[in-house]
Amino acid sequence: MKVPIYTIYIITLLIIGPSTVAAGSVIDLEDEEKSSERLQFGTETNNLTQNQNDSVYPQTAASKNNVYVVWSESTQNSTDNNYDIYFKASSDGGKTFGRTINLSNNPSFSEHPQIAAVENNVYVVWTDNTSGHKEVLFRMSTNQGKAFGKVLTISDENTNAYHPEITASGTNVFVIWNNLDADKGNHILLRHSIDGGSIFDSKMEIGVGVKDSFPKVAADDSNFFVVWDVKGYDNNTKVMYKNGQDNNASLDDKTVDLNQGKNGGEPQILSKGNHILVSWTSNSQMEDNELYLVKSDDFGLSFGNITKVSNGFKSSNVETLMVDNNLFVVWQESVNDAEEILLKKSTDRGITFSQTVDLSNNDGISECPSIAATEGKLHIVWQDKSAGNNEVFYKQIPAEA
Repeated sequence: MKVPIYTIYIITLLIIGPSTVAAGSVIDLEDEEKSSERLQFGTETNNLTQNQNDSVYPQTAASKNNVYVVWSESTQNSTDNNYDIYFKASSDGGKTFGRTINLSNNPSFSEHPQIAAVENNVYVVWTDNTSGHKEVLFRMSTNQGKAFGKVLTISDENTNAYHPEITASGTNVFVIWNNLDADKGNHILLRHSIDGGSIFDSKMEIGVGVKDSFPKVAADDSNFFVVWDVKGYDNNTKVMYKNGQDNNASLDDKTVDLNQGKNGGEPQILSKGNHILVSWTSNSQMEDNELYLVKSDDFGLSFGNITKVSNGFKSSNVETLMVDNNLFVVWQESVNDAEEILLKKSTDRGITFSQTVDLSNNDGISECPSIAATEGKLHIVWQDKSAGNNEVFYKQIPAEA
């Protein structure tokens, strides 16, 4: 998903270079706890952050009965508008959430967090410029988010890394990002861990990108599936797709243009068994920015026709989730001149869809949704400005709804 636009006035930039250390080792500094109060939630929409800071771009993941949320937030008493990465966990399916942990806790700008969870492990990546250039940083917990290991630098030195994404399947953890090299330009890079995030292999080059490419990755054990967006010479954006098997160090030579002539945008990808599903919203100024979906039922070897999911206009920031055979699509859309978070369900894996449900339904600006599921419930978070400042809103609904 795209990071919201920030207006930043830099007064002083203090540069401190982080060292690359093994993930999972003991934390040197105590994690900051912003509040010891445990938030208790019902099924209504709830404010997860509840402060006057700027809390933006939340992401969620779930495993067993645990729900995890990360977001980027302006730090208190900051003169240079610094942002850090914050984390919150629920161990009872979203009924209550515990303390808030500052995962980045440095004087520079930390943004674009992403999260994945498998069993008791929680994995978080984000972009940070503490070293003087943008890097992808990684941190993991092996005890359901109660404590986190040290920070691991995933990206290369002396290049700029943007828009990281992470996914995990079993003991396999994949991190992908858009890397800008002064000599090579933008390339999509990927690193893989086969031991649950303790050690990562050398980087693998996936393909050529552009500055605004947002790569995404899905995985089934050691098999991985990648999409990203590239603006062509005709000024249209194409949605590119590749797959690979990292245990054989192999990558499909063929890059597929999935949007079949329609204008593309920032894509998302989902894998569930033999089903691969790719979604995106058009970013053309000449179109109504609809939400599209294309799927494969043969592990990504071939894709069917494109389906239009939305019926409105100015759709953006889509995410998808499959629970059993039910597909859920959540996205941001302009409704009656307000930005809302919308949800649709398909019981046939994306062939037909139910009526659209407005999850946010308020007068504020609601954007950047993220969705997870556990124990028969959907967990949705988004950034919302109805309280006067940007807050992280959380809502849970039955997965059968």
